[in-house]
Amino acid sequence: MTMTVPITSEQQWQFEIPKTGGMVVGFDGSPASYSAIESAAVIGAANQLSVHVVSVLPPMSSYTLNLGMDEPRSEIEDLRVQLRDVAIRDAIGSAWNRADWTREVVIGNAADEISRIADERAASLIILGRSNRGTIDRLLGVDTTMQVMSRSLVPVLVVDNELDKPAIAVAAIDFSKGSARAASVALKVLADRGTLYLVHVEEPLEVLPERTISQAEPYSGETFFRFRRLVAQLRLPSEVLVETIVLNGAPAKAITEFCERVGADLLAVGTHGQKRIGRLSLGNVSRELIRKSRTPIVVAPAKG
Repeated sequence: MTMTVPITSEQQWQFEIPKTGGMVVGFDGSPASYSAIESAAVIGAANQLSVHVVSVLPPMSSYTLNLGMDEPRSEIEDLRVQLRDVAIRDAIGSAWNRADWTREVVIGNAADEISRIADERAASLIILGRSNRGTIDRLLGVDTTMQVMSRSLVPVLVVDNELDKPAIAVAAIDFSKGSARAASVALKVLADRGTLYLVHVEEPLEVLPERTISQAEPYSGETFFRFRRLVAQLRLPSEVLVETIVLNGAPAKAITEFCERVGADLLAVGTHGQKRIGRLSLGNVSRELIRKSRTPIVVAPAKG
């Protein structure tokens, strides 16, 4: 079941034709989702993107609720939505540069609704919050986040804390369309200035015990030309420095170590772009990076 409940006159945004583009932010009232809102403010201001905050409430169970009140079920649902809407308004605040932000409370499955709304709005980015324990708080659990990434054609950014003016981004490159789009999204988050590392990992046939698994390697002529073609496609701003890096080792471990070494503010990875029962395949490396990397991570589908 999906329900969108327009309630008071203060929510006239619900009767307006929704804007397209911009960013969709998932909010569940957790500290991590507040960080997602603040990150959206930074990225939105730098790129002149609109922001739409979405909160998804789970459906009430079918059995009779004993809440010590006589209100019918529909009124209880309205109250739930109103309370969450107040929380969203408080989280957004009254800053002048957020006056045109929009918000929405729906009842249903979190992954389904966030994906649907972002796709319908043709959003540029979805932002979700992640707790410091390495799992997504409450409704935006790691499984929900994986589901959003698998179902939506919109890139998804997952943050632990507020992403404040990122200056260093790492894009994991396998020269697929997904990784090229990931690099493009990373550029947008950098807001036309900073350093972008394009990192390709070659897995060794055999790793010797004394070898550092993520050390940089000289790369072949073919890899050089593939990097050169990718850089040309990105149309880099003049104030963005690009470094191309080839590492040797297990991809997720090598990329994670490199992010820590350079102090990356953002990690961008792409999906395979393959369909499995109507869903995108994230791939083992992307899944491992989402679960283990402490760097804010954006996952970009190959198509969108």
